[in-house]
Amino acid sequence: MSRYIQFLLVILYGFLTISALALVWQLFCLGSHDVRDWVVFSIIAGWLVLCFSAVYWLTDILLFFMQLRKPILEEEQRLVLSLYEIQRRAKDKKHYRFRITENMNPEAFAIGHHTIVISKGFMKMLTDDELSALLAHEMGHLRTRDCMAGLAFYLANLLPGIVVRVFSWGVRTSIILGTLVIIIGILMLFIVLMKALVFIYVATILGFLLFMRLLNPVFRFFWFLNSRYTEYRQDAFAQKLGFGLELKQVLLKLAQDCPPQPVSRFFIVTRSSHPIIHNRIRRLEKLQGLRK
Repeated sequence: MSRYIQFLLVILYGFLTISALALVWQLFCLGSHDVRDWVVFSIIAGWLVLCFSAVYWLTDILLFFMQLRKPILEEEQRLVLSLYEIQRRAKDKKHYRFRITENMNPEAFAIGHHTIVISKGFMKMLTDDELSALLAHEMGHLRTRDCMAGLAFYLANLLPGIVVRVFSWGVRTSIILGTLVIIIGILMLFIVLMKALVFIYVATILGFLLFMRLLNPVFRFFWFLNSRYTEYRQDAFAQKLGFGLELKQVLLKLAQDCPPQPVSRFFIVTRSSHPIIHNRIRRLEKLQGLRK
């Protein structure tokens, strides 16, 4: 069910943002010219297709700018052997590729439709069985297309985000000029706008900024909520394949060896895409029958 919620959120978010931008574009660029409905619908449909296809063309662009490298032979052999047993148990024949980050901190994530990234520090920290458990979790994200939804959501937010930042920068710049200049400017602008009859343009800009200011926190809340559930779901996938104990050891190492993570439920609910590590451990213990 989680994957369908992710795709529904992306579709709804992409539809709302591109529709708002289409309205702004129509008012500013086309004025009173009539725009056919099929043109608007084509723009909206094309944008949604572009967002969901980002997993196939945007991934390599993002990877190009990341501090990543291909694994050397020793690293690749270890990763391939660890993944082989996972794929055998899951009856998965998909080809996966690996990338290594030189970061010595424990870090691992899935991206695109077949890429798993893991830090050199994490590789040194984990035993072979623990590495298999970690890869099982990340492979679960790729199998359920969590990364496709994530990149689609990222791209859907990119264009309106740029517009909002440009307008916000203009507002901040105006504030820096000083209160007196702003007051005089507003009075002069009001006079000009009333004469030019373009007040609707300013209202449209302010309306779009307000719309995005209200829309983003709402969707971010539901996206984080679903993302936290997704982490539990991929932990359960690793447990189902028989790597639950090893994944628990990985999480324990993260909880003990890494800097303290926020455990405030308010922070987790409002600002975190991952649940508290200890709660993930408790879920695994429940799946293993160690607690009710």
